[in-house]
Amino acid sequence: MSLKFGIYLVEQRIVTPEQFCGLVKIQQESTRSIASLAIKHNILTIKQVSRLQDLARIRGAQLLEIATEDKLIDRADANRLMRLQEQSGETIRSLAVECGLLTERQAEVLYNHFLRHGSRPISLSHRQPAEKPHRVIRPKQKPASAQTKPARPSAPSPKFRKSPIITHETKAPIQ
Repeated sequence: MSLKFGIYLVEQRIVTPEQFCGLVKIQQESTRSIASLAIKHNILTIKQVSRLQDLARIRGAQLLEIATEDKLIDRADANRLMRLQEQSGETIRSLAVECGLLTERQAEVLYNHFLRHGSRPISLSHRQPAEKPHRVIRPKQKPASAQTKPARPSAPSPKFRKSPIITHETKAPIQ
């Protein structure tokens, strides 16, 4: 569900695909492994997990598949471990707030809309129509030789857990 909400945020152009990928990476790093959860909840022993991990590497299969095939755990325990793993990681919603991409209130409103309406776009039809469009007064154009490209407004950068490391200093041009 958390990844679907992240995709929804990208579709609504609330976060960029790059920001979403960063959130997913942080989420994956915070998620506990099936092996550690199986040991923690006394479903498997350390020795069993070690053997299963070796078999998983050899067979190229998932640890849970091998554990159920070898009858070390039943399907109910496998499902329980998968639910525990989903709950062990932070949600995309909480990570977006923590990284400064959304406020807590924005996250709550967007998540509720996502739950009710899925990936349908947010409708702005409930807003009151504007009174009268304001007349835009544009400044006089400079001669073509003096024109420069307009500066693009920069999007706010997300606040990730670690600060970026500056590897070199930039020098201002000498005038």
